[in-house]
Amino acid sequence: MIDVPGELTTALDAFARTLNESGYPGWARRMERGRSKIAAGDAQGLDIVLNAYGGAGSLNDLPFTDDHPVKVLSAEVRERCTAVRTRLHQSERAGT
Repeated sequence: MIDVPGELTTALDAFARTLNESGYPGWARRMERGRSKIAAGDAQGLDIVLNAYGGAGSLNDLPFTDDHPVKVLSAEVRERCTAVRTRLHQSERAGT
């Protein structure tokens, strides 16, 4: 079970909505699927979201400028998910 900050689920909601509005419903569904698992405390949701970054055909390849809402929210979501994953790994190593 993971401790989920509300800012992460809020950012994922906004990101999924913006992806859908920008013509990327498949990516929006993936973010919604990850958000659902994260909100339920399932760490697999972090993997669903973070695995969308990197490699050919990833979120990093979407054709938007760095100041476009999709790119801004993408960076925020990635940063927040990475922070939660890092805390999770640290607590696992500490045995808590």
